[in-house]
Amino acid sequence: MARKEAAPAALLRPEDLRRISDLDLIARWIVEGTLAGLHRSPSHGFSVEFAEYREYTAGDDLRHFDWKAYGRSDRSYIKKFHTETNLACHVLVDGSPSMAYGDPPKFHYARAIAAALIHLLLGQGDAAGLVLLGDGIEARRPPGAGARHRKELYEVLARKEPARSPPPAAPSSPATRIAPALHDLAEMVRRRGLFVLLSDLYDDEAAV
Repeated sequence: MARKEAAPAALLRPEDLRRISDLDLIARWIVEGTLAGLHRSPSHGFSVEFAEYREYTAGDDLRHFDWKAYGRSDRSYIKKFHTETNLACHVLVDGSPSMAYGDPPKFHYARAIAAALIHLLLGQGDAAGLVLLGDGIEARRPPGAGARHRKELYEVLARKEPARSPPPAAPSSPATRIAPALHDLAEMVRRRGLFVLLSDLYDDEAAV
């Protein structure tokens, strides 16, 4: 009998954003429903960078057993490593006044999508970073991995709200300064990677 295809997940609706405030929950809901599997990481747990030691417990992989430490101290330790990543992604979120419009605001959608991308990237062994834009770069966290790093990115996202001043009447004097911010970011980043910009692009189009 043919396998029944799963029903497509519902779109991110305003009532959903009002009902769910926890970014981790929103991220898992979006990823598990719509985004999982878009980019599979080829690094299946292979690790190159040492992270820390922990006590050996029965069943641990002996390939990571520290025999030197055992010989010196008669203590059993396992080496833990940071997972090797094959992609470094910078998620850029526009927090300018124009993103405050709507109910819920456009910024809430951008924040939810950013959280989902971070959840997806870290879950498949890639590295995720975060950049908050306004009148320039307001906050920046370089790409990293691990549960602690994800928690930090979510906390930075949760604290941010778009400025509430009204957008300018004329497009010739935009409230956002994305182009200079992107230039400044390019000067800071030394490693090739992917950049995802979440914005309404209420800016000087030619400059961007």
